[in-house]
Order: sequence, then structure tokens, then C-alpha cells
Amino acid sequence: MLFAAGGVSTLRRIVTAAALVGLAALVMLGNGGFRDLEAQGASYLTQRLTGTDTLFWEGHQVFVWSLGTPQARGLFVTPDCSAAFIAGPLLLVAAVVCVGRRLRLGRILYASALAATVVVVVNIGRISMIAWAIHEWGPRTGFWWSHVVAGSIVTLAGAVLGLWVLVWTGFRQEPVGDGGALG
Repeated sequence: MLFAAGGVSTLRRIVTAAALVGLAALVMLGNGGFRDLEAQGASYLTQRLTGTDTLFWEGHQVFVWSLGTPQARGLFVTPDCSAAFIAGPLLLVAAVVCVGRRLRLGRILYASALAATVVVVVNIGRISMIAWAIHEWGPRTGFWWSHVVAGSIVTLAGAVLGLWVLVWTGFRQEPVGDGGALG
């Protein structure tokens, strides 16, 4: 009895959850465009951090910096280094919450978008940090310390921050009578 008391609401929740599952699959499995976004953002930020010219190679998830110098370097944003594998599971958590909890859908969708954005911004910062460290300390030392050591810590912090944003924003209780804009 899907359309019994509250059935339309249940159907809306199921459709929303299915859309979030589809979006999570798209982000995790078809992540070339997602990685392009990260490479483009990292190219922009790296230009500011290093003070050098950068180039983003659209469709290839690559950016280079220190153009026109002997220190020119580039990074390829691989699937393993993408925020897609953190943002996707956050969207899956939101999908489960849509069906299993009686929280407002607008709030869950807003929290999901905000959490995914936080994860992507942190990862763009991480990739730019790696590029800056390579620029400053060379490819061997700079890459190892910034990617393996600091990058792992930043990735973990970004995942935790994203999950916290999802939970804090999506599960907060409002005072009685506050309809809010995210109905």
C-alpha cells in the first residue's frame, strides 16, 4: 500500500533515494568529468600558490605548472586520488537516510550537496598542496611527503569533515514551528 497514508511522501523518498544512488554511481564510476573539475581547480589554486603559469588539459585530468621553465611539472588526477570515492559514499549514506529516517528531503539534499562540496574543495587543496611541495622541494621529496604523508592526513580529515557536515546539517533538529526554506 504505497499510496496509503503518507504514500506519496514514501514514493517521493524512494525516488529521491534512487536519484542519490544513481548520482553516487555516476560520480564513482564515470568520474572522468569529476576528476577534470578537480584538476582544473587544482591548476587554478596551484598558479596562486607557486606564482607560476599553469595549464589545465581538459578531458585528460592533467594540469601542469612552472610552464616555460626547466622546473615544469604536471600531475594526473587518477581515480584513486579523486574525491569521487569519498563523495560517492556520502551520497549513498544520504540515500539510506532518505528512506530510513523521517527527515525533510530538502535538508538531506542540501546537506548532501554541502558535504560533497566540502570533500571536493579539500581534495583540490590537497592536490594543490602536492603540486606546491613538488615545486618547492622537488619531485622525490616533495611528492613523497605531500602525497603519502600529509596527503593521506588531509584526505582522512576531508572525509571526516564531509561526513560531519552531512550529519550536522542533515540531522539537526529545528525548533517546533520553524518551517524553514528547505521543506
